Amino acid sequence: MTINKKLLMSIPDKIGVYIFKDQENNVLYVGKALSLKNRVSNYFIPETLALKERQIKEKTVNIDFLITKNEAEALILENNLIKQYSPPYNIRFKDDKSYPLLKITMQDGYPAIYITRELVEDGSRYFGPYASAWGIRRVARYAQRLFG
Repeated sequence: MTINKKLLMSIPDKIGVYIFKDQENNVLYVGKALSLKNRVSNYFIPETLALKERQIKEKTVNIDFLITKNEAEALILENNLIKQYSPPYNIRFKDDKSYPLLKITMQDGYPAIYITRELVEDGSRYFGPYASAWGIRRVARYAQRLFG
């Protein structure tokens, strides 16, 4: 890998998404991190790299990064970029599903709880996105029991 050390030093210690690219500027891998600096630097500690990470490191000549406001925003951006570029080293999120959200509406003065994959400007409160559909279903069942 011929990554400029100056580039590595310029990566911020912030939440965001990193994009590894090859010499033809093709996207090889998209990832998210709570600390871009720490996560990207992990690719340069040879003894800790798995085979896939070593292959990514060997083919990467440029790294782009996008800073986000929070982890949820980074997760959504990562998902969208993976769907847009279909990087060869990303396996997660290659299907066309989006992340589930918990939707709470107030009907007749009582909360109604739904799971949705679409955020609509309808006055409802949305929580998420959640990476685990199983986990959000469990939370929704608990909340429905709690509110009747």
